[in-house]
Amino acid sequence: MYDTLILKLDKSSVPDTDFLEETSSYIDISNSGMYGSGIKWISGYLKGLRIHITDSSIKITGSIAKYYLGTNLETLNRDDVKKAIKDLSNRLHLPIDKALVTRIDVSENFIMKHSVNDYLTHLGQLSRFSRLEVTKGSLYYKQKEQELCFYDKVAEAKARRVEIPEIFKNKNVLRYEYRLIKRLSKRLNVREVNVSLLYDEGFYSKLIQLWAAKFLAINKINDMVINIEAMKTIKDLNSLGVIALIEKAGGEILFVEEIKKQQRQGTLTKKQAADLRKVVKRATKVKDNPLMVCSEDTKELDNKIKCTRRFKN
Repeated sequence: MYDTLILKLDKSSVPDTDFLEETSSYIDISNSGMYGSGIKWISGYLKGLRIHITDSSIKITGSIAKYYLGTNLETLNRDDVKKAIKDLSNRLHLPIDKALVTRIDVSENFIMKHSVNDYLTHLGQLSRFSRLEVTKGSLYYKQKEQELCFYDKVAEAKARRVEIPEIFKNKNVLRYEYRLIKRLSKRLNVREVNVSLLYDEGFYSKLIQLWAAKFLAINKINDMVINIEAMKTIKDLNSLGVIALIEKAGGEILFVEEIKKQQRQGTLTKKQAADLRKVVKRATKVKDNPLMVCSEDTKELDNKIKCTRRFKN
């Protein structure tokens, strides 16, 4: 489940080691210079990881999976990441398990029945996140401190001319990544996130639960199949009218964007816009609306996420 990490090791953890002189000899140096404050720095690479060195700290950035396995098409579980950190420590001659973690990407690949884009079209709004369709086959939900990313892993590998493992050849591989990019300790409710926590069973379980919870909180857009048998009251008929209006406007995403546009232009007040968004969310949320039948694509992806949450711990 682990992929990209950002680690920072301070001089205080290894006071007797000269980072600039000693540690730099273990990497492929690509650049060096001096900050305006007069602090010297050296940067380079070690098996795909970017290493940035100053006299007072070392910053390590990149895919720990690619470092350890030679490719980031796969991810590392907590036992594998422990082995990877031990190997990295040996290569750099440093106690990397004492480093702080400032970014974690929790990721998993899913082999799906249909094309990746078919599933992304069913992922609607996520509260307090900006939804961004970067390209066909990739979808992002962004905040300042965290992101969700869904994309076609095989298509990405082909674009980068990376060899596709046999298990993924001619398959529809959907990658879901939950990226914790700032203030990890607050979000994970720990005093600090150090490397040794990455292979702690309780911490690993917490990350997977959070990864799954973020996906399950996304409003799922179904294919507008109407369950006539569930229609019993006038209220049900009114709800169906809202659904039909949303569908006519191009779907939930476009309808919500139109509400935002009207608010910006002053046609709607902040409260009116918020009330309309609530109506849209309630009408299009499959699990709360018996008038709508969930698509098989939505069920398939939901089940894979839930299965991973249950068995990856």
